[in-house]
Amino acid sequence: MDFRIQTLGGFRVFRGEEELPRLTEQPTRAAVLVYLAMKRDVTRDTLQGAIWGALPPERARHSLNQALYLLRRDFGDDWIVSEGERLRASESLSVDAIEFERLVSEDATAEALALYEGEFLEGWYLRDTPEFEHWTDRVRLRLSRLHREARRSRLAELRHAGDMDGGLEVARDWLRRDPAGEEAQHALIEFLALSGRREDALEHFEAWQRERAAEQLPVAEETLALVDSIRNREAREAPHARERPEFESAESSRRGPEIEPGASARTGGHTGRVLAGAAAVVAIALLLLTAMRDRSPAPALDPGRVLVYPLENRTGDVTLDPAGMLAADWITRSLARADFLEVFPTSELMAVAGAPAGGDETLEDHLARAQAAARAAGCGTLVTGAYYGQEPEIEFHAQVLQAPEWEVLESVGPIRAERVDPMEAVDVLGQRVLVGLSVRWDHRLRGVFAESARPPSYEAYVAFADGFRMFVFGQPREAARALMRANEVSPEFTAPLIVAAVALVQGWGDFEAADSVLRIVEVSRDRLPPYDRLRFDLAQATVRGDHERAYRAAREAAALVPRGTAHYASGQLALEINRPREALERLGTMDATKPEVAGFLMYWDKLTQAHHLLGSHSQELEEARRARGYNADRILPVWLEIRALAALGRLSEIQPLLDESQRLSWTPEVNPGLILVRAVEELQAHGDSAGALQILERFPAWYDSLDPQQRTRPDVRVLLGRAHYLAGRLDEARPLFEELRTVMPANPAPLRYLGTIAARTGDPDAARAYSRELDQMTGLHLLGQHTLGMAAVTARLGEREQAVGLLRRAVTEGVRFGTVLHSDPDLLVLADYAPFQEFMRPDA
Repeated sequence: MDFRIQTLGGFRVFRGEEELPRLTEQPTRAAVLVYLAMKRDVTRDTLQGAIWGALPPERARHSLNQALYLLRRDFGDDWIVSEGERLRASESLSVDAIEFERLVSEDATAEALALYEGEFLEGWYLRDTPEFEHWTDRVRLRLSRLHREARRSRLAELRHAGDMDGGLEVARDWLRRDPAGEEAQHALIEFLALSGRREDALEHFEAWQRERAAEQLPVAEETLALVDSIRNREAREAPHARERPEFESAESSRRGPEIEPGASARTGGHTGRVLAGAAAVVAIALLLLTAMRDRSPAPALDPGRVLVYPLENRTGDVTLDPAGMLAADWITRSLARADFLEVFPTSELMAVAGAPAGGDETLEDHLARAQAAARAAGCGTLVTGAYYGQEPEIEFHAQVLQAPEWEVLESVGPIRAERVDPMEAVDVLGQRVLVGLSVRWDHRLRGVFAESARPPSYEAYVAFADGFRMFVFGQPREAARALMRANEVSPEFTAPLIVAAVALVQGWGDFEAADSVLRIVEVSRDRLPPYDRLRFDLAQATVRGDHERAYRAAREAAALVPRGTAHYASGQLALEINRPREALERLGTMDATKPEVAGFLMYWDKLTQAHHLLGSHSQELEEARRARGYNADRILPVWLEIRALAALGRLSEIQPLLDESQRLSWTPEVNPGLILVRAVEELQAHGDSAGALQILERFPAWYDSLDPQQRTRPDVRVLLGRAHYLAGRLDEARPLFEELRTVMPANPAPLRYLGTIAARTGDPDAARAYSRELDQMTGLHLLGQHTLGMAAVTARLGEREQAVGLLRRAVTEGVRFGTVLHSDPDLLVLADYAPFQEFMRPDA
């Protein structure tokens, strides 16, 4: 009798056509069945480790035997073949996930999509089995990716065939399977329009856009471009619309630079959850960014400190260039397992090294570059080499050299492998280098090779290297895709996921997805090399708003690599935990004359904020003007100069800068309206209420200059409410925030302002009711903004001690120190309160 397991969209088991619901009530036995059905051939040790890894081996083996006995009792023996230690699923046991993968690989997309009822084991889990859940997550990610690829392929087929109604049905089904998926929404909008239903397409987009705004999520640039093209076609053809219009497709359309997509979710000053997150990931970006240089003295060369420099490609085949960095990274990971060595992380070289030198450079040049890199990193031991070969083999050679003369201590190789995937040779190379160093320094390798991980495939490593460089050079969305692909190809290779998590936040503002990706890495955290462990800790702490833990991780990483980029990350984090003097010390080591620093706007923002918090406003203004000199066509440096001038009371110089800001393109973080509101808050914070009112008078003209669509954006409506609030027009501000409370239910801002308005208008009961609603908001990624709102309401009620207590709590939940907190208009009422002064004092 044949047995069929349905895993896509849930879990069901069939014997012939008869469903067997009883197994769904036995999750452990079901897990054994699913794992074996998917793997097809496993050892007993592997299976018991996946399900009962937390138990002692004897108990785990007993549990496995018991589960197999019960499965055989229920299903008979035909579904499984037992050969000693090996267990094999028979041909009578089939699973829809495997059939789905086969159909996709054969381009049978219609048949494949008919099988896909939802995510792998959707809504089903096995408690206290991290290894099984880890495996389930990976399978789910892989199948979800294949599902998206199949949908794209099928829609392209139908579009090419002119079957727009068929495409519309596929798009609708995609949305049913993945209601939160932006790509599915895009496809439905596109095929509604292609089917001649442009009004329906626009109505669907507008409803969906309101949902995204309510959750503080941006809409992708491609979808905004698609909608613009549909609207343009509507405008050109009205009132006589054609049945089957042609308009720009998703692949060819582009959105103009007037307003950056995603601004609606990311702006909003100190109440924007995603804006806070965008700042949060900068520390990780700095830790990964390798194009910067510091000006500190070169450290002494320590023979116990090792740099593995990319091996040189001497094959003459440029497609093999990534193998040099791959070999260096894997040798580094091998050496990092030895407790007697301190190994410089290869990621500090990856983005700037690019592909190792080709055949037109001499070996001596390569060695000279390697030696210079080792000296700069304070490494007294250097490992590098070259690789050669002709089809079908590649041959690796490596040398271990020691300063100061760089004499050769050890030669390793030749080690040969197939050119199509040289990873086995690279793994052997790393082990031999490690053995050579241990013998020379008389150290025992206690369990090092037992702990060793299987190297990634060459395809996975190339995807990792490509994704890393995309991330460093400001392409987070493309980077996230490449990095996730690297892990999908080689699931044990978790290093790409650390960078992918940061890219998910930078590219989409998706904290939940980033946290989920980091949970996959967490299972194997202790097996990561030291620098990767710290990078993981920094990423996870930042995504979760734990500044102190992120700061400690950055400091430890900076200690591991004194001239490395973590030095700068720790400076930024120092600012955000209210240590601006330390931030200036660390950021001051960066050479701002270098293009990669001059154009890095967050560097200038953090540098000027540190000066601002310390009251050194003349120096702040000087640095802001340097930033503008390097970035004359960008809007953020204009705000940095306005902020400094506001602190100095130089109102006449602010006015022309406000005019200039209105001629520059918006970004997700800054627009002219936000600059107006923040300038008012800064002037009030520095005691210039009259100047603040003069600036505030400009806001209505700016708002009226926007087109109707821009004026309805939630972030712009928030700014309008804040302008009324700052001007004291509370009766005009209140209905705006009531409206926004419905539009943005996951954002604390509307409740905060409704609470402070109630407090200011003499309704303490209503104010406390709004504060209680803020307190009931939940979610890991609120980053303390709801508690900050409670502190603002409480401060306006005159309950100063409670307000400061809430501020302290907000900081532990994710609120960052900086100029936004310093100029918060509701906290200014606490300015003469000693505990608040102590709380805000820099470096306290």
